Amino acid sequence: MLGYHSQIILAGRRINDDMGKYVAENCVKCLIAAGRNVQDARVAILGFTFKENCPDTRNTRVIDIVNELREYFIAPVIADPAADADEAKRLYGIEFVNPDDIRNMDAVILAVAHDTFKSLTPADLNKFFAPLSNHAKIPIRLTDTPCRPVFKPFSRFLPV
Repeated sequence: MLGYHSQIILAGRRINDDMGKYVAENCVKCLIAAGRNVQDARVAILGFTFKENCPDTRNTRVIDIVNELREYFIAPVIADPAADADEAKRLYGIEFVNPDDIRNMDAVILAVAHDTFKSLTPADLNKFFAPLSNHAKIPIRLTDTPCRPVFKPFSRFLPV
């Protein structure tokens, strides 16, 4: 029984370890489907901490999304008002932007379910994007379930 249980735990670990790559690859696929040049794409990530409403960035998996996007030559802008900015700079070389300064994005990844982000309305989210038709906006919400990100057209997107 012990060997069987550890295989389940390891399988769960593999899924979690690959989630950053999965999110970034699906973001890139959505950008391509929307007719965006991937290398010129503007992507924002909302949230960077290990968990919601907590300043701790030490064990964050959001860095995996950042690193994978960089593999596609996308330099995401990251906003996290709850995070310890000094810690993120020291540990990861990440500098946060103010969420109010995020504009003209092609894709927005809602990575951490901070109360600040959960309270965003569709009109608030719309401000993050370039002035395009709704079908070309790519919001990616990671907070629906622990294991399954949601990739939805903007016109059908509702905040968590």
